Amino acid sequence: MFESAECQGPENSKYFTFENGGAATQAKKICNTCSHMKECRVLGLAEEFGIWGGTSLRDRIAFRKIIRRVLNITAPNAHLFDSYAPVQKRILGRTNLGIPIEKAMQEEGFTSEEITTIFQGC
Repeated sequence: MFESAECQGPENSKYFTFENGGAATQAKKICNTCSHMKECRVLGLAEEFGIWGGTSLRDRIAFRKIIRRVLNITAPNAHLFDSYAPVQKRILGRTNLGIPIEKAMQEEGFTSEEITTIFQGC
């Protein structure tokens, strides 16, 4: 999706598939230098594997409560990926039109506090 992202290319992509020790640490370092970090984090919020926007699955689990509230999902075992995909697509579509990602997220029901929590460290 982000052809100019720092993780693209054979020299870096190997770090982003699995979340084991050194590879995850290296992937997060690469993310910290990338101009697409926020968009990637939004893209990966419901992902189960890999490093997305500088976050591991463990990091993203903390965001699940926020996603459940925004999507109005009350079932504790509901799979979030399919439910979140349309929201994610609309947010990223708005950013492609030049709308700041934070504003696009607010338009989808995220509060300012939730956005700050999600983008902490970006």
